[in-house]
Amino acid sequence: MLRRKSLLAEIDAQSREQKFKELTSAQYQAIGRFVEAFEQVVLVLRFGTQRMMALDTEEQRLLAMVVLNNSSLTAKPLLDIFVAVVAEKLKDTEKYSSHETSKQILKNINKRFALMHPTRNNLLHGTWSVFSNYDPEAETHPLQVTKWTNSGDGLKLTDTPKTVAELDEITSECKDIYNLLLNFVLQFPDVASFDCQDGKWSV
Repeated sequence: MLRRKSLLAEIDAQSREQKFKELTSAQYQAIGRFVEAFEQVVLVLRFGTQRMMALDTEEQRLLAMVVLNNSSLTAKPLLDIFVAVVAEKLKDTEKYSSHETSKQILKNINKRFALMHPTRNNLLHGTWSVFSNYDPEAETHPLQVTKWTNSGDGLKLTDTPKTVAELDEITSECKDIYNLLLNFVLQFPDVASFDCQDGKWSV
């Protein structure tokens, strides 16, 4: 009888450990997916800026990438530069007859990625505690990330995703921005295939 109870307890402990590993692995995987998706957008911002500059020689393009890959140029400055470069080109309304549509797409990219940027910083610069507050009876394991910020009201906690599902939703938005941005860069100035639904442009 004691042997049976001991065996059941061992099986139960193994089951809980396996579940714990599955839940924490899901968190690490979700974090990785988000980082990958976000950095893909950053990559296109560099490539897109260089392409929009319409440089003539390989040397010019290489030197542009030297500047654009400086460590001081994080996601937000790269976004600002890309938007400004495209906006400057669109001032030539005779050359770019679809400039109004292009401006709307550019504004949408700017708005959506600008909203994403603080989330990325809060997640990557926050303190993660993947193994804390584990409930072996729960079906999900809440994300535990702490990121403090200063405000007019003093110190406060930033708002971050609380579940893997929420993090995956943000990752999906990153991928949508990536697809929109990449196609805008590759097809510019032709924006005939772009469409706006529910305040979001896509192709």
